[in-house]
Amino acid sequence: MTDRSRKAIYYILALLIAIAGISLRVLYYSYARPFWNDESALAINLVSRSFSALWLPLDYEQFTPPLYAYFCKLCALFIQNKEYAFRLPALLFGIMSVPLFYLFSCKVIKNYAGRIFALMLFAFNYQLIYYSQELKQYSCDVFMFLAVLLSYFFIDKEKNDVKKLIALNLLFSLSFWFSYTAVFAVFILGLLCIRYGKKTLLSLFSLPFISGLLLIFYTKRFHTNAMLNDFWSGGFIEHNFSNIKNLINTNLIFYFSDFPSKLFIILLFITGIILLFKKFKNKEYQVVGVSFGFAIVLSYCGIYPLYLRTAIYILPLFFIILALPFEYSGVKNKLVTYFVAAFLFAHFFVCTFKTDYLQIIKKQYYTENTKELLELFVERSKPQDILIVPNLTGINFAYYKSFVNLSGRQIFVLKKQLFEYKDIKNAYDTLDKGRTYYILFTHSADKPYVYKNLCAYAEEHKNTEIFSDKNYNALIKFAK
Repeated sequence: MTDRSRKAIYYILALLIAIAGISLRVLYYSYARPFWNDESALAINLVSRSFSALWLPLDYEQFTPPLYAYFCKLCALFIQNKEYAFRLPALLFGIMSVPLFYLFSCKVIKNYAGRIFALMLFAFNYQLIYYSQELKQYSCDVFMFLAVLLSYFFIDKEKNDVKKLIALNLLFSLSFWFSYTAVFAVFILGLLCIRYGKKTLLSLFSLPFISGLLLIFYTKRFHTNAMLNDFWSGGFIEHNFSNIKNLINTNLIFYFSDFPSKLFIILLFITGIILLFKKFKNKEYQVVGVSFGFAIVLSYCGIYPLYLRTAIYILPLFFIILALPFEYSGVKNKLVTYFVAAFLFAHFFVCTFKTDYLQIIKKQYYTENTKELLELFVERSKPQDILIVPNLTGINFAYYKSFVNLSGRQIFVLKKQLFEYKDIKNAYDTLDKGRTYYILFTHSADKPYVYKNLCAYAEEHKNTEIFSDKNYNALIKFAK
């Protein structure tokens, strides 16, 4: 096969993979599924606050960067459907991340098969697809981190024209306010550019430094609750590395849930790390190695977790490292490289298409249909009936109640989180007798377990009816 033919096949494959990855993102977004609890919490802030008020600490323990929140709210001025409007920025950043990742991979990986493998991992990763249609900033985290790191290859230590310097300063300075993890990427670039001298550092990072100081002052006003602190702590590496095995396993399950050969992924990663350090003198390997190492240091020092969706910003570099072995495989016999690449592609695609991709195509995704259940309550209940909203369902209810006519209805929102049957019984036994109640249940930290306990309590009473779906969203009726 001639070089021209190989190049043609390579570009066609890359284009098809990119189009398929973008199409899955658009398809998932097009369903406009109801907001789940965390999305509803942010949506309430976007709906109820002015643009200026989005700079204040947000309600419901939300920590969305203000310019990203601005973007979401701005979209709502032009799109009436809030599920479409508020999620549009996530989709746009998710779509733009695909070609951006390809450009970044081309700077690091010279082998065609390696680039195709890396692009396949990025374009088809379920979590990257999912967060391209969720009302959170995680797809923006990926885009901004990649954009900042990619800019490293356009920095000229000898001379940078004024337009380029202005563009880089604006990118670095504004990226913080779209994505907090972009701060890490800019800091990493600062470390890598130290060797270029003070003049280059001052010209590139003076404005970002000021922007960073403002960000520190801005985020100092934030506080976190115990639940969020517990979540974050799960992503911090213990000083004796006692939890490293569990942390790796948790992240592998989250990002590669349907890829059975997780040991194979680990072996690819270890091989990639070895090759990364073997050729660490190359600037393209340095930006990958320092960035990935910095993420580990942040987790070890308890600054930022390396855990589930909070670590999604570093996922593209993980894919790059997995693809590095292609740089050194089949050097004498390119057929070996292409065969291995084809095998890995087929293995990955077959393992995931039956689950993740079909799940998207067939609309078999997780939902919390609060609005539909409220409409069902209005339809089936009498004016004197009482709606009970459990504590963790309260955020979903707070957002969607304005979409349903509940005027004149009695509604109790429980303040305490109830999980165990005995606690549910003790709280619900205090309700007045001779009334009919409906429990609106759409969110819980332990959903199937709480659903079972709520149903068990309702079934001990008369006129019990349970309207539920496969995701344990339920409207539970009972009379006392």
